[in-house]
Amino acid sequence: MAQQTTIAWTDSTFNGWIGCTAISPGCDNCYAAAMMDTRLHRAKWGPGEPRVRTSKANWEQMRRWERNYARFEQEHGRARRVFCFSQADVFDNESPIGWFVDFMELCRTTPHLIKQLLTKRIGNVVRRLQEALEHVAEQLVATTQLGAEKALQTDWQALRDWLIAWLAGRAPSHIWIGATVVNQVEADRDIPKLLRVPAALIFLSLEPLLASVDVSRWLRPRTTGRDDGREGVQAPEWSQATRVVDWVIVGGESGRKARPMDPLAVAGLRRQCEEARTPMFFKQWGGRTADAGGCLLDGIELKQWPLASI
Repeated sequence: MAQQTTIAWTDSTFNGWIGCTAISPGCDNCYAAAMMDTRLHRAKWGPGEPRVRTSKANWEQMRRWERNYARFEQEHGRARRVFCFSQADVFDNESPIGWFVDFMELCRTTPHLIKQLLTKRIGNVVRRLQEALEHVAEQLVATTQLGAEKALQTDWQALRDWLIAWLAGRAPSHIWIGATVVNQVEADRDIPKLLRVPAALIFLSLEPLLASVDVSRWLRPRTTGRDDGREGVQAPEWSQATRVVDWVIVGGESGRKARPMDPLAVAGLRRQCEEARTPMFFKQWGGRTADAGGCLLDGIELKQWPLASI
């Protein structure tokens, strides 16, 4: 958990658990595995390896940010953005479903914080939400049988209703969902899945960008109303026919084994975003360290935000 972070497109980070399995060429030089597995030995990466849940105090930090949301908004003119699971994948189906449900309850009860959920497993999103709903339904029955005096802190009925509404298309306005793609194969496979995810805002992270990628077909101008990220605003239909990507993040790889990023690939993405009027956030060129190559694109910092951040 970090109240401040060097990840330029967010304000803070939260990790409910640590550990993951490499599933993409983008995972080859994973910074989280290098830190938490190889160097600190906090969690072992790989299939079948147990994920490690973080402390209760760590989970409580998100609630403290929620309690102090008004001060943050007064100082910054917007809600705090929290990148959730920089050291894991929130939709990893190898993490216990009970932990995922706990995170869903944390999200439900912190509506003044923008949660940025970025995944390499975009095809798991709806399935995990459905599994969470089934788990909550079982807990609701068990809690009812125990009696009110032994009821747990979680409001199972409220969480159940919240998940039902989300799966029905009434997505929480304070949760953004993004997919990481690093080449054209992943873009063609995963962006259509992203477009079907019920979310108030959907985004792409092309980091590390390993090849030129054409995403223009998914950036076309929206033909329906859009959600501005606040409660009470009508969300668009969750349909591939009308949905577009709301935000694009681009960045190079950093670390000792960093693979160089082609400037022409970056220029291509910038052109696609400009033609579609899609905000683009250029994070870094990459290199041995995160700031080795800087973050200037044609002499300027291109750090555009989606409308929901206003």
